[in-house]
Amino acid sequence: MLCLTPWVIAQVQTPAEKPLKIQIFSRIFYDDNIFSKTPGLEKQSGYISESISVEGKALSDRLSYKFAPESRYRLVDKKLMWFGNGLLKFNTEITPVLLFGLKNMYTVAEKEPTALDDTVDMHFHQNTSLFNLDWRPAYLTTIKLLYDNKVKRWSEDAAIGPQYYTRGDFTQNIYGFTFERIHNQRFISALTARDSSLDYNGNRGGFTYGSWDYKFSYVPGPYFLFSVGCGQTIGEATGQEGQVYEFSVPTYLAEATYFTARGTVIGLKLVYDVTDSSVAYWNVKENFKLSLMAKYPITPKLNLSAMVVNVRSTYQVNFNRFNNYDLYRQENVYVSSLILDYNFNSNQYWELGYQGLHLFNVDSNLYRNKLFLGYKLKF
Repeated sequence: MLCLTPWVIAQVQTPAEKPLKIQIFSRIFYDDNIFSKTPGLEKQSGYISESISVEGKALSDRLSYKFAPESRYRLVDKKLMWFGNGLLKFNTEITPVLLFGLKNMYTVAEKEPTALDDTVDMHFHQNTSLFNLDWRPAYLTTIKLLYDNKVKRWSEDAAIGPQYYTRGDFTQNIYGFTFERIHNQRFISALTARDSSLDYNGNRGGFTYGSWDYKFSYVPGPYFLFSVGCGQTIGEATGQEGQVYEFSVPTYLAEATYFTARGTVIGLKLVYDVTDSSVAYWNVKENFKLSLMAKYPITPKLNLSAMVVNVRSTYQVNFNRFNNYDLYRQENVYVSSLILDYNFNSNQYWELGYQGLHLFNVDSNLYRNKLFLGYKLKF
């Protein structure tokens, strides 16, 4: 969770893009809890991160790609680790009113801390494939058919007791339908329905659900975007012994983004939803997410950016993997970052930053803070 993906913010002016972009990023980190342990078990250390990003387009811009491998060398035990992500995206017009899109994303990342003192260095591989078929039957109206396949595999099947294992690998399939309409060039409404099934490998169980949500967006001017949404998720959670629990959870969304031609950006986002659980005692969890980000250009070369994310997760008794255990858990996580970057020119810049994670629950808390110095070179 410390490696955060920022929101995509619309730009006032879009400069001409290069057909191929290459970026080399070097960072030196100090980490006060490098193994993500609970209080009293922390270990301080540093690590060196080296990454390269290759991004480009082909086939008359119908095909776009981005590959970003990362190596990390941990000083405390002299261990080299590899992470990264890749993106392949293809869009084409079958007819002037019928469009086809394909997007595939592959990620290798470290496990999110859970305050349960999990196995050190667990990481996962995740592949997400998205297909969409867009039909425009009328001006400013779009009907979309969607398919989303997600496959997640962990580096190991860690033990959680004398006879039980994590069994965290899963495959998820989501089928969706969206009706979208633009009104008066300032209002956008979208109604989406989904049907999803997720099965964990082994005998852990899984969950299925059907959902609908309505999203309304308003663009009052060239520098502001506001959206609200609501919906309902109805499904069944299946445990390890085959027990089935029905659930019905309301979902909602609210977000606002303000940006200027000078480069100032302020964003606020609030989401309540239902997702899979990376904690092996539950198969499902409810999430309340609140995000705030800001970027301010102090000078044309010096920028300050900050972000705070609060995630409150609830693991209901009905979401238990094990029958007759009646396990319940609430978790409160804060993720924050503060970055000061200085641009020497269009090809290189330095940055100084902080990343923090603070997790609270009734079992145990977890704190992790990082300081880093980075240098980026662009070609």
